[in-house]
Amino acid sequence: MRNIFIRTLLLFSLGVLTVFAAATLIVADYTNKAAARDYAGHQLGVFRALMEDGGFSDDLEKMAGFARGKGIRVTVIAENGAVLAESDTSADIMEDHSGRKEVKAALKNREAVGSAIRKSATLGVELLYVAKAISVAGADAPGQVVVLRVAVPIKNINSYLYGTIGITVVIFIAVFILAVVVSRFATAGVNKPFMMIKEKLGDILKPGAESKPIVLTKHDDINTVLQDIDEISEKLKSTLDGYQSERHKIDLILSHIDQGIMALDPEENIIACNKPAENYFCFDYAGPVPVEKAIRNRAILDNVKRAIYKNEFISYDHTRVNGDIYEVRFLPVLLKEISLLITAQNVTELRKTSLEKQEFFANAGHELNTPLSSILGYSELLSAQDTYNKSFVETIHREALRMKALIGDMLSLSALEERAPILEETVDLGKTAGEAVAAYERRAAAKNIALTLIAGSEPVFIQANQEKMTEVFSNLIDNAIKYTDPGGVVAVAVKKQNGHAAVSVKDNGIGIERKHLPRIFERFYRTDKGRSRVEGGTGLGLAIVKHICTYYGALVTVSSKEGLGTEVAIEFK
Repeated sequence: MRNIFIRTLLLFSLGVLTVFAAATLIVADYTNKAAARDYAGHQLGVFRALMEDGGFSDDLEKMAGFARGKGIRVTVIAENGAVLAESDTSADIMEDHSGRKEVKAALKNREAVGSAIRKSATLGVELLYVAKAISVAGADAPGQVVVLRVAVPIKNINSYLYGTIGITVVIFIAVFILAVVVSRFATAGVNKPFMMIKEKLGDILKPGAESKPIVLTKHDDINTVLQDIDEISEKLKSTLDGYQSERHKIDLILSHIDQGIMALDPEENIIACNKPAENYFCFDYAGPVPVEKAIRNRAILDNVKRAIYKNEFISYDHTRVNGDIYEVRFLPVLLKEISLLITAQNVTELRKTSLEKQEFFANAGHELNTPLSSILGYSELLSAQDTYNKSFVETIHREALRMKALIGDMLSLSALEERAPILEETVDLGKTAGEAVAAYERRAAAKNIALTLIAGSEPVFIQANQEKMTEVFSNLIDNAIKYTDPGGVVAVAVKKQNGHAAVSVKDNGIGIERKHLPRIFERFYRTDKGRSRVEGGTGLGLAIVKHICTYYGALVTVSSKEGLGTEVAIEFK
């Protein structure tokens, strides 16, 4: 800061010196000319009086010679421009002066004084000329009109003034140097607090650096500022240290998890990337880089643009050459700094286990179907005979039917998980819902439950599999009847919503506790296990509904309040 102060003082002083010198020159020039004009006018008056009184009327050369001792130049000029007398040279060699500015002015207006400043052709110096037309009362030329001209050299006064300016400049420079020297000592005390502030703020950006204490000065106002800055810097340093610590923890976690994570900003630049992501996408991350420069895979780049510009979540499995299966996800993020997160996770073992599980369910289902069919057949034969306990036989038959339904659901769920192609056709949702409602009317009536269908006059069509849509309605209606007490209502609705087909099944039954809602689509998950066993549920109904809807890209939502009922809504995109 001291250097800035001195530099500012120097520039200011130079500016003042320049202005002062220019002003002095202007004033000096003006003053010099005014003084010369006054002096020349005075001398003109003196010589005019001498000539008009007849002192030098008869001898003009004598009068011109008289002027030599005065340090001025006197010239007497006739009306025709001829030089009659000259103090500094011979009049005989002088040229015609009728064209001189001051002479012309004097002859034109004999009451006025003509004046001009120019370099003398005869003497070669700059002179101030003043001239006046007068009548000479001499014996040789009575009543003759001549022009009396007096010239005063200007350079003598200018030389004096320029010398004065030089002395002034020297004095000014000496004073300036003294001021600089004094200011260095004077600013040292003021500069010290600012240097402390600079060091204090510099320590903030140095992680782990020990903060130096503020040394107070003898000025209370400066001390107040120093203490405030000290407090702010300590808080800021603490915040930055905390941020650095959290950043280190996050970096540590990201570098040690097996899932690849990469973040992109709105300009599609990669701004963060951990080591697993570098390995999967095959590039080394050293800092922000455009995604198109780092990744050459066209499918990935297309999905980046699709996810960002359509705000669409994308997920797919990618099998690499070595057989490893990776689940790649594109998650749009509506943040100023981040627009997209891309994750890549090795799910080879998970997919293998899932496949084995699907195969087990399919094989077990097929293997169990044959003995169950035999049990059902024999139980029906036994129930027709009076020899055996009928209640036992009916229990066997009922449980066998329940196991067969369970195996049927398992096989259906296994087929959905395999995502095998399903025959699609144009399905009238209103008609399909009506058929499902009709199939469950007797069962609803047995529990004194009002089962209704709400559908508009305009048909609602989708491209899907008729059997799968019937399965969706059947499972939802079956669940609603199971968990609705006698005297309740179950309403099935089909409509158009936001330009899409939408269906819902709503009841005023026992409802679902909030803690169960996230898990109701899991296999074999029951919110009320006792009721489920009594009603004969398999625990797979909602899981099948979820898988069918996922296959067709439909959104399933559940809203429920305990004691008030449940509504399951499906919107087909």
